[in-house]
Amino acid sequence: MSGPTEPTSPSPLSLAIIALILLGLMLALLPLLHWQQAEIAQERSLSNLRRLADSLQLYAQDYDGCLMPPVEFRKEAPPLTWPVRAQGYLSSLPGLLDNPANPVSAAPKPLTDPTHRYRIPTSYALNRRFFGVFSKGPFSLDNLELPEQTVLLVEAGPMWSHTGRGTNRTPTPHSIARIDYGDTTDRVQGLVCYPSTHFGKMAVVAADGHAKSLRVAHYGPADGPHDSLYGRIGDDIYNWNGGHPNGLTDTPPHE
Repeated sequence: MSGPTEPTSPSPLSLAIIALILLGLMLALLPLLHWQQAEIAQERSLSNLRRLADSLQLYAQDYDGCLMPPVEFRKEAPPLTWPVRAQGYLSSLPGLLDNPANPVSAAPKPLTDPTHRYRIPTSYALNRRFFGVFSKGPFSLDNLELPEQTVLLVEAGPMWSHTGRGTNRTPTPHSIARIDYGDTTDRVQGLVCYPSTHFGKMAVVAADGHAKSLRVAHYGPADGPHDSLYGRIGDDIYNWNGGHPNGLTDTPPHE
């Protein structure tokens, strides 16, 4: 009787072919994995924005329907930013103040405001129009006619050298950021304050608490005429009151 047959070792050529096939599969899966990671980051940021909006609404309930200023400057103390002011109302969820696609926590050194150099502890900027713009002091959420069309918070975080909209360039986050939202056309030292960090889209939350991802309509003059006070950010979300001055919602929006 003959003994058991010895197993044949794969030839070097077979091993090379198998390695090439596996490498091809890995390369084919990389874009899918990158897209999935980006989708997860976007959903996490939207979830953060909803939670933050809930926290700010709870704060407003205790202060006659009014929000805090984005930052309060004090004579003998460091500036008081809105995340610090709202600390008692925020959940303890890890990463709540971070946009995973543009996190402050990943910066090599603490982010600071470009003008006053106070620390920026969050990737999200509070709409400054709720305090000191239309009247002295706060504007009550209860008096806002179209909260579902008025932005409350936008993504900010480390400033980018480009908008992130319609580009495949890898961003280089800078060490400055804004705690307040002014307008998507704002630039500081040529840098974009509110980049589109999710494959060309930006996550925002409206004053009624609903969050969405949108394509920013106006980043500069090439995008057409734009009202920086009332104008549209994207979709049906505006800088203020659906594009209308207060009390004039029976007229067309400013844009």
